[in-house]
Amino acid sequence: MTFADRLDPQDLARWRTDMLVDLGPLVLRIVSDVSDFSVMSYFSSTARPTASATPGREPDAEVWCVTTRDAPGHWPIDQTARARGFLKGYYVTDHAGPPMQMVSSGRRIVLFGPRPERIVWSYVVKWLLSRHAIASGAIFLKGAAFTLDGRGVLLVGRGGAGKTVMLTELCHRGAGFVTNSHALVMGTTLQGVRTSMRVRRGPGTADRVGAATRPALDSGQVVVDPTELFGAGPADPVPLGHIAVVHFRGPEWHHVAPLTPEEAYTVLEQFGLGINVYRLEEDHLDDLDGDYHAFAAAQSALCLRLRQLVQDVPCHSVATDVRADKNVAALRQLWCAP
Repeated sequence: MTFADRLDPQDLARWRTDMLVDLGPLVLRIVSDVSDFSVMSYFSSTARPTASATPGREPDAEVWCVTTRDAPGHWPIDQTARARGFLKGYYVTDHAGPPMQMVSSGRRIVLFGPRPERIVWSYVVKWLLSRHAIASGAIFLKGAAFTLDGRGVLLVGRGGAGKTVMLTELCHRGAGFVTNSHALVMGTTLQGVRTSMRVRRGPGTADRVGAATRPALDSGQVVVDPTELFGAGPADPVPLGHIAVVHFRGPEWHHVAPLTPEEAYTVLEQFGLGINVYRLEEDHLDDLDGDYHAFAAAQSALCLRLRQLVQDVPCHSVATDVRADKNVAALRQLWCAP
């Protein structure tokens, strides 16, 4: 019997949360010894059936979260770069907290420590999506998306650039919601990831959402279920018609300019590509047992897919105030053109 066969956390705690989360590209089982596990609010209500509500569909991965004890002594703690960081209280990018232990084997990840929700959202979800994209020949991107006339528009840009504001305003004006946070692109089709919207507190952001908010892991944000605002997003991937690099510059401002494929590639590589935005390169290398040849081949293939995407889909730099009717009309004319 291998360790993967023996990695059964069932008797480690009294489990109070046990849910299947259908993200769209992946189905996760999330189990915790905490009632009303706070990370569950980070997934839209369309993604959160009960564990028994999706008969016949096995989860692609399981995440078990134990807050009341350390890992059993005979369970080997992961020795990846990420797991060693967890032991020091460093999680990913700007996320940190109490030291945590991670034990993983096969499709099961078990986290031990007082604040596993901070790792489930900030790292585990992104890592599993990124690994799935690499394995399936897709591109995992940080970005928002909506549809106009049946075609998707992908919004990318630096944090605070106005992606959520643009998405919210346009969906309130008739666009179809797809995703606020993450997307997988296969060729020129886009599949949204069913997460909640994380909105910054303050004038012009959270106060304009128009729906109930919930506390976020980050005290400077609130969480909103997009289903309450816009209804359920599309169940199937949508054709991707345009990519917009968003940068809000101020009231009434409106400037839209095409990006060359090379410009678009450079921006998306740094501000959209999940492996770069979430600093997952060492995770992919560890997943390949440190084989730099295999890592280089996988990353080269990913970069080729991204280059092909920006060749096939028009890309624009969009600096606009979408609260102005004339600016929305100009964007519709651009994105709905045949």
